[in-house]
Amino acid sequence: MLKPGDYAPTPTLQSIDGKATPLAQFWQTGQHVVLVFLRHLG
Repeated sequence: MLKPGDYAPTPTLQSIDGKATPLAQFWQTGQHVVLVFLRHLG
C-alpha cells in the first residue's frame, strides 16, 4: 500500500513477443504510450 508522498511503482507490461517492458523506458525517450484496457464480458 502506498502512503502519501510515496512514488508509484513503474508499470511493467508484457509485449506481444513475451518480453517484460517497463513503461519508463518509453517515457525517458519521449515516446508516447497509449494504454487500452479491454473488459472481458463473460
